[in-house]
Amino acid sequence: MTEPMKQSYWYCDACSRLLLHGEYRFNCTVCDNYDYCEQCVTTVDPPHPHRMIPELAYGREETIECATADLATAIRAAIRMYSDRHCMGTRDVDKENPSIYMDSYSWLTFKIIGDRSKNFGHGLRRLIEPRGYLAICGGNRPEWMITDFACIFQSIISVPIYTLFNDREIAYIVNNTKVSAVVCDKKMLKRFIDLQSQCPSLQHIVCMDPIPDVISNTPDNGLSIHFMGDIEQAGFIKKYDYVTVEPDDCLTIIYTSGSTGFPKGAIISESAFRATFPRWCLPSSLERVTLSYRPLSWAADRDAIITTFLCGGRTGFSTGDPSRFMEELGLVRPTYFGAPPSIWNKIYTEFKTSLALITAHCPSEVIA
Repeated sequence: MTEPMKQSYWYCDACSRLLLHGEYRFNCTVCDNYDYCEQCVTTVDPPHPHRMIPELAYGREETIECATADLATAIRAAIRMYSDRHCMGTRDVDKENPSIYMDSYSWLTFKIIGDRSKNFGHGLRRLIEPRGYLAICGGNRPEWMITDFACIFQSIISVPIYTLFNDREIAYIVNNTKVSAVVCDKKMLKRFIDLQSQCPSLQHIVCMDPIPDVISNTPDNGLSIHFMGDIEQAGFIKKYDYVTVEPDDCLTIIYTSGSTGFPKGAIISESAFRATFPRWCLPSSLERVTLSYRPLSWAADRDAIITTFLCGGRTGFSTGDPSRFMEELGLVRPTYFGAPPSIWNKIYTEFKTSLALITAHCPSEVIA
């Protein structure tokens, strides 16, 4: 007997059909909670006056009971419970000219993020033992969180490093925690290679991006350089058992900005970090969407992403270009948004500028 298709929480506002779980719904960027199905978005005449963005429709998920109350178990439960939902996304670029950003995002599902995190964790065990220290240094992107989850799964202590630290501050953190492996992006790769002579504990660098030939041919100095995709492939081939992080064990070390001297490290236990996330894997028709733009080496956005992840929401990552921030805010359309005063001032300034332009081009009777 064929299992009936699961219904979603959404219906088409044109034909009133209830959408099925896994179908695309085309959501209006202006009207509140207004959606078309895939057929109506191309056939309705006259077409809807506002831009419609494709998003996944999904239905109620079966609750998964966690046998233990640790963070690693909660993350794995979310991966299983929300496996086919969109999880993390990055802004598309022009295929012909990667320096040009498109007005769209591409999304990875919970299953893809989960599989990559598990495989990367298995692969890291070839380089570093549980309870070892691993630094993460790179821009906001899915690979940053994949590394974070991989460390949690294998009881590796993560040490986020701010990309704008100078070489002296980075070397201090690496030596202070005896970091033996670093996961970084291509922008930070050359800096860590150059710092290796000052950091005797550093043995491995894993790059989130393909390694340029000029760097892969660097003379042997006791430092191994790896591509993240190769480590994930190795982890797919050879599996290791998960390693439990005990409640009082150190899970991560978060460093201050260093504005009053060298950065100071705060040791965060598993139970203290887990206490930030009181809600785990509870079915809800409310979709949580987050825009990640603050450095993940700080606690705020890292916590926001994990909170969103554990309730089945999705996170869109900013490109990191401040001039594109308002574009990305409109493309991701977060349902939750935290910001310092400087960002709110920027939003207010953009609003006043747009309002002035609209007012200048409207007839006086419309404004009245």
